[in-house]
Amino acid sequence: MTSVDSRTVARHLADRLPHLGSRWRPDRPLADLKLDSLDTVELLMVVDELYGVRLRSDDLAEVATVGQFCELVARRAAQPADTTLPCTTGE
Repeated sequence: MTSVDSRTVARHLADRLPHLGSRWRPDRPLADLKLDSLDTVELLMVVDELYGVRLRSDDLAEVATVGQFCELVARRAAQPADTTLPCTTGE
């Protein structure tokens, strides 16, 4: 997998979510995007599709700015996927 940085994430999200326009400046508060519930679901689905990163809407509460969100995505995209399967017993 190639390395992903927050600028690349911002550019990809701007391309895939054009209705959010040029609002992907790193210093912009995430709240300024005024995402409704459908926008939030779409954003999370695009992140999963592009980077294989599954975020929950709760994860958005951890970040204050667009830049911090993009850094979170980039950081999680760089982590190795958890391919372990849960152990089951024959009980």
